[in-house]
Amino acid sequence: MAIGGMLNANPLATRSTSAVVKAGDLKLLTYNSGPLQDLILSARHRLQNLMVVSFYETEPTPPLNSLESVPSSSEDCFKGTRCDAKTEKGQHAFVEHETWFDKTENALLWLIGHPGCGKTITSLSLANHLEHRQKPPDRPATVLLYFCDDKVNRQKDAIGVLTGLILQILHRHRSMIRYVRKVHKYVKVLLTSRPVLGELHPSDAPPGCQLSIDENQPGYSEDLQTYIRHRVDDLSRRRDWAPDIKAFLLDALCSNANQTFLWIHTVIESLENTLLASIQDLRDIISTVPPDLEAIYMDFVTGISPNYQAVASKLLKLLLASERPLQLDEINISFTISSHHDNAEDVARACQTSIRHTLQGILGPFIRISESTVSLVHQSVKDFLLRDRYHGEKFPAMLSISEGEAALEMASACIRYLQLDDFSTDISASTDVESSSEVSGADCESPTTDLIGGLWDEEEQALGMGKLFRESGFADPETWQTLETKYKFYDYAALNWTKHFALCEASASSQLREAATALIDVENWNCYNWLQRYWADPSTHGDSNPADFHPIVAAAYFGLPETVVGLLESIDRTDPTLDRALFFASQQGHLRVVSALLQAGADPNAESRESQRALAAAAEHGHLGCVIALVTDDRTDLNGRGGKFGRTALSYACSNGHREIVKELLTRAECRVDQADYKGLTPFIHAVKGGYLSIARTLARRPDVDINHRDKEGRTALSWAAEYGMDEVVKCLLNMRRIDPNVADENRKSPLSWAAGNGRAETVDILMRNKRINKASIDKNKRGAISWACAGGHPNALRVLLKHECPGVDDRDVDGWTPLAWAVQQDRSDVVEALLATGKVDIEGRDDSGLTALFWAAGYGHLPVVRALLREGANPRAMNHAGKMLIEVASSLPNVRREILDELNRHIEEMAPTGSS
Repeated sequence: MAIGGMLNANPLATRSTSAVVKAGDLKLLTYNSGPLQDLILSARHRLQNLMVVSFYETEPTPPLNSLESVPSSSEDCFKGTRCDAKTEKGQHAFVEHETWFDKTENALLWLIGHPGCGKTITSLSLANHLEHRQKPPDRPATVLLYFCDDKVNRQKDAIGVLTGLILQILHRHRSMIRYVRKVHKYVKVLLTSRPVLGELHPSDAPPGCQLSIDENQPGYSEDLQTYIRHRVDDLSRRRDWAPDIKAFLLDALCSNANQTFLWIHTVIESLENTLLASIQDLRDIISTVPPDLEAIYMDFVTGISPNYQAVASKLLKLLLASERPLQLDEINISFTISSHHDNAEDVARACQTSIRHTLQGILGPFIRISESTVSLVHQSVKDFLLRDRYHGEKFPAMLSISEGEAALEMASACIRYLQLDDFSTDISASTDVESSSEVSGADCESPTTDLIGGLWDEEEQALGMGKLFRESGFADPETWQTLETKYKFYDYAALNWTKHFALCEASASSQLREAATALIDVENWNCYNWLQRYWADPSTHGDSNPADFHPIVAAAYFGLPETVVGLLESIDRTDPTLDRALFFASQQGHLRVVSALLQAGADPNAESRESQRALAAAAEHGHLGCVIALVTDDRTDLNGRGGKFGRTALSYACSNGHREIVKELLTRAECRVDQADYKGLTPFIHAVKGGYLSIARTLARRPDVDINHRDKEGRTALSWAAEYGMDEVVKCLLNMRRIDPNVADENRKSPLSWAAGNGRAETVDILMRNKRINKASIDKNKRGAISWACAGGHPNALRVLLKHECPGVDDRDVDGWTPLAWAVQQDRSDVVEALLATGKVDIEGRDDSGLTALFWAAGYGHLPVVRALLREGANPRAMNHAGKMLIEVASSLPNVRREILDELNRHIEEMAPTGSS
């Protein structure tokens, strides 16, 4: 029953309904139907005092729980980084000069510097400055800090960065559920990098945003000396050094004005460790430190005892190859394990009793040990060790390390560990999983384990793999955590061995290749066990897990071309397994595997997961080389549609912004550029929805592309861009000669109404300034842009519409609702005030049920709207069809808001009596 009827029959009260619903009444529950709106409003009225104070999970879930902590430097390492603004003239003067932080738009500041120049310190200092910067009340800001780590693959791409930033936001604001519909209007990005990044992507950076922090910048030397003073002050205070020694150190270090932050840090570390502290002793230390980083590292190398050079080489290879900082237990096991060990106990007995002491004694300043984690002290160490320019005879084991050799060392350790007898049975079924001393010594600590989420998607369940792997208790987080405590290297080995082996497969011994092949054969337990751990990790979730894990499919998936070639010798060339292998190799971007499988006869048009094809998979994930290999094959259908929605390779490339792949596909004459998917979306629409302007422009220039194409919902590219508030895209589309900005959807809703209904004020302004826009357009329900802006509760969008004299301020829709009625429903007093300020709204207008806006506002319990209406002259003595005044109706109810009655009574008392002079 409509609320208007309720107000007349039983004012401001709701009625109970029968539990039986007639089939004919189901049509009343269609989207946006009147009865459904009434139900929503009734619920809102009853729950108006319910408030969500805070809602959050105590533990992160995927993908946030896949983040791994990056060990920070010790506290002493960053002493002196929290400088006030006046000591950081180089950086802060630039920020103030360019008004980066105060720009009323998204902004990027890109600091460029060579290794060791202080990018990290500058970032920390600037973050601290921004955190404590006084912020205007109307412009609160949140400062987020994220350091990419080349040693952690998950923390050096865009997805990892965004995930890390989101996690920081959630940690700081647990009650974000209250602001789920709010977004920051502007985002300021501070990027620090080496110069090579700017050279590789020069066109991606906006002009004027790059700043070199170590090339003749006037503030750099001053900041360096400030850092020196802070470190020397702290060291002198802790060592109780005399003023003359402190003065000597300041003079000696500050005189090296051409040095870097990392060089100064190295000198300070040497001073920290000295037991002699006369001026001559300190002078000797400073004079013996080499003048640059490369010389420092060479000095470290020459300082390693000849007796430990082979050991040092092996340890460095493990650290260089590691996908993330290693736990002390992990590097201990990987360093120790050999082909002679049969089980975990054998390895434990052979491990170093104090690996921390071993690492510090042999590698010394090359490494940083933080709690139970070890890593290289700086990225420049990795650059130094892997640089292919040393051919000295004195330390050949140390100076001939290559990336492949490092990968081979780690791959060998991982494969040997996964092949131990402990894992030749179902380890999850073991009942004796008590914590053991696999690695002895005080330094042996368990690594932190990831939470384990759901493993299998619907397709894998249908194919039976999910059931196979669920038969054990392995997916249970507690079970895995207990097992991981016992087998401390298993987690790392299971998650990373394929990555390491892929880098060194060609140089691996035949024995290691055979062992690797056995580890991708699901028929044996050693494979079965590590696969369970692999798929349980949140980082492997998604649509890429092969359901039919045949060895050649696994080899293709993990990018092992030599293994694939070896397995091809025993497989029938007509076996459909080859087609599945080709699909996953294409999806993962393994070009050599794709080429080998195509040559072996794999069908590039075979449908695999969700009917998707190899070419579409490669295009979707941005693997240009695989795309070229596939389209070069004469058998490949360039326009083959697949997946849930029948999309082509071009469609996927456009929606993911892969420009080079789009260009490659467009060079093929047979490419159907405007082919729509099952939803009616063309590649052009996908490019627009993704915000990829360069691709959209490329497609729009082609005469065979309809830029006004309507999808199955009747939506055009402009309609989607307007809804999402993609201002730059909207501008681009409006500048296209062939664009029709008024093409409406199946409900005759225009792009302007879509923008207004979603509160896209800037987009509305862009559209309204275009002379071709039909401001008066209405949809099937006779609703225009103003109606939609009010229904969404968007005052800014409404003000823009009113500024441009958009019609429809007091127009009724098919249900008799005016924009004012929609604003009242949304409890938006600001929208109500904006409408009434036009002077074009009949504040006493009655809807089809005979009620005024004030009746509705009181009925909803919307006190701010009631006050706004009364301020603008709404009549509190208005009556309904039954001849009863609102105050009379409201007073008869036991649960009406007292404040509303008070407002009504006050305004009635202020009104002059009827008929008085």
